Formats: sequence, structure tokens, C-alpha cells
Amino acid sequence: MSARRPAKLSLKPEPRAADPRVVTLVVALPLSLVFGYLCYREAGKHKAQCGTPPWNLSPEVWGVIVFLTGVLGILLLWVAIRAGRKQHAGPDIPMSTGRGRPGSVL
Repeated sequence: MSARRPAKLSLKPEPRAADPRVVTLVVALPLSLVFGYLCYREAGKHKAQCGTPPWNLSPEVWGVIVFLTGVLGILLLWVAIRAGRKQHAGPDIPMSTGRGRPGSVL
């Protein structure tokens, strides 16, 4: 017989196995903090450029939203920023170059 130790018949994990709660705490929490901060910063940039924050929610609120919801919050912020940029862009009116008569196409 080559087996010198008794067979393991238990379904319990080994003491050295990774605990999912610890892995979540060590990996997900720092990532959530980083993404929350980055989205807070992006919302602040948008507020500085356009005068109003995305969807009129302060950058701090956007940071908390992204921290709590993750990828869904990032997508919401992206949509809000795009909507705000389109709203503040103004109409696309061709500008005159200053040559020719007013109203002329030449």
C-alpha cells in the first residue's frame, strides 16, 4: 500500500483554503473605493466644465453611488455626462468666415 495517511472523506474545506469573505474584503472593497473616487473626480470635472454636475447630483453623491453599485453606477455616470455635454453644447450653426455679403452662400 502506498497510502500512509487515512483517506479524506469530509467535504469541509482545508484550513488553508481561501475564505470568500476575506477575498471579497481584500479585493472588492479597495476596487470600489478607487472607482468611487475616480467617478467623483469625473463628476467634478464635468461640473467645472459645464457649470452643473451630471443630472444635478453633486460629485460626492456620484462617488457614493459608484461605490455602492459598481459597474452600474459607472454606466449611469457615463450616460449622465454624455447627456450633460449634449445639453450644454448648443446648436450646430454654421458660422460666417467674414467674407462676402451677409446671407450669401459664397
